[in-house]
Amino acid sequence: MKLGRSPRHSSFYESFSDLMFGTMAIFVLLVIILATQVRPDGVPSQVHQEALDEVARARAITEALQKQVAELEKQGEPKPLELVVAIDGSGSMGAALKTLQFAIGTIGETMPMIASSVHVGIVIYRDAASTAVFPVTKIEREEVDGGRSLALLNQFAQTMVPQPARADLAHAVRSATAMFGPPSGGEPRKRTLMVAGDVGPYEIGDFMNEAGESEIHRVLTEWKRNNSEASVIAVYTGSDQSDEWIVGHRERTLKLFREMAVIGGDASNFSPHDRKLFPLLLKGILG
Repeated sequence: MKLGRSPRHSSFYESFSDLMFGTMAIFVLLVIILATQVRPDGVPSQVHQEALDEVARARAITEALQKQVAELEKQGEPKPLELVVAIDGSGSMGAALKTLQFAIGTIGETMPMIASSVHVGIVIYRDAASTAVFPVTKIEREEVDGGRSLALLNQFAQTMVPQPARADLAHAVRSATAMFGPPSGGEPRKRTLMVAGDVGPYEIGDFMNEAGESEIHRVLTEWKRNNSEASVIAVYTGSDQSDEWIVGHRERTLKLFREMAVIGGDASNFSPHDRKLFPLLLKGILG
């Protein structure tokens, strides 16, 4: 954080940089402490190495975001931002939903200081009957609406808890893309769709047979064609270790999630790790 300076107006980018990189710095510091204080002879060497790897990943994320913010500042006033997140709300998604709660809260606080306008929508998808939706809503800076829009967003985020249910991925993609409304005809908008979950073609139900996969491709392709500056982030959150049926179909599922990112125009917006939810969300918004 910047301290000890004479009072002056901070740019949107400077304010965002302070908030985001201050948070990242705390995270990096905590992981460094873990990595340096855990002795290899006290724990398995693999645990120690994983801690060191997390330090390297956190530093790389911070450096990449710093570069993105610097590039955006060169481009001048940012475009309006529209973000819709579709996340699996079934019983296996506890950790990923907690991560997204943090991410949504951070984005809701910081992005209105950067973009000329920010609209956020959320789909917690299960089957069609139990899907929960936060409609696309304009999130204002706190001084504009007294924090009301951010409070509504955070209140909904707190309802993102796992429930036993099937998760209809095709229904989620249909619902999420429809929430963006018609193609923008005036000022260009940065539209970002995130799809996250551990549901794939192995799920029971007609929605994830070959027809369901084809529908996902068709809907995303049409949406991308109508929104040239749109991007798709696809994060598969399933574990490597699961029951035999899921393991046997995991490659097909990974392929589907990877293809969603490719349709959005950037294959690097795919990840098979739930720890990439927040970094990829930031990359999609700022990229």
